[in-house]
Amino acid sequence: MAPQPPSKDLNEALANIQTNLTDIQSQLAENTSRQSTLEAQNDHFHSTFTSILDQVALLTQTETKIPHMNQQSSPHSNHSNQQPPTTPSIRPPTLNLSFFDGTNPLDWLFQADQYFSFYQIPLDQHIPMVGFHMQGDALSWFKWLHNNHLLTDWHSFTRALELRFGPSTYINHQVELFKLQQTTSVIEYQGRFERLCNCVVGLTLETILNCFISGLNVEICRELTILNPYSIAQGIDLAKLIEDKLRDSKPKQIRFPANTYHHPNPTPSFTNRTSTPTPPPAHMPIKRLSSSQMQDEP
Repeated sequence: MAPQPPSKDLNEALANIQTNLTDIQSQLAENTSRQSTLEAQNDHFHSTFTSILDQVALLTQTETKIPHMNQQSSPHSNHSNQQPPTTPSIRPPTLNLSFFDGTNPLDWLFQADQYFSFYQIPLDQHIPMVGFHMQGDALSWFKWLHNNHLLTDWHSFTRALELRFGPSTYINHQVELFKLQQTTSVIEYQGRFERLCNCVVGLTLETILNCFISGLNVEICRELTILNPYSIAQGIDLAKLIEDKLRDSKPKQIRFPANTYHHPNPTPSFTNRTSTPTPPPAHMPIKRLSSSQMQDEP
């Protein structure tokens, strides 16, 4: 007897079972990711709680030692049994990683590396922990990577963050560094120079020093070249001193207020108090002529 084909109801049941299995697998993967995040949170909370317990124990020991020291300082105490007080160990302050909103990505990655190195956090826990230090556009981008399963390892994540929020790769920062010139003060030029240096990797210290000197003002560059500094730090300090010296050596123009200006050669006015004043000129009498007299005049 030939086997009968499976009924329609059986095929639908198998399809439903397959769909349920797919949903269960996706839920298991999501639960695994959440479990990793919760474990990272648990480790962080555990380290914080341990730090608080250590501080409480240290305070308790300090309060216990204070009465004991007062008893030793009393005049009736036995000085032969006194022991020097022990110095309590100083714990480093608690550090917090700042939130990243998409601005200054290179600076934030540097702080994140320093934070993970200070607390000795394993490399596989870096990505779950930075998810709690994202906000704004950076958080939306991190959530997109998480939902699309693109968070693989820390190195790939840092590279993706630089491409997403960092400066354009079209700009050649090394060329910009070599063309940099001082336009205002040495301090302002130093700030621009340091920001470009953070984007350039592989230059020797001698090259960086020569690049800094060549971009300075002509007068400052000439005098700094004669002094021949041995490091970039010394070159920056000398450049600031030379700038101050050149500023003080320039002559200052003296300006007089407009209401106090006097003519260099004023005309002296003398008054002769003994001289007799000149009398006014005498007025000549005016004779009025009649019309007949005017006709008789030649």
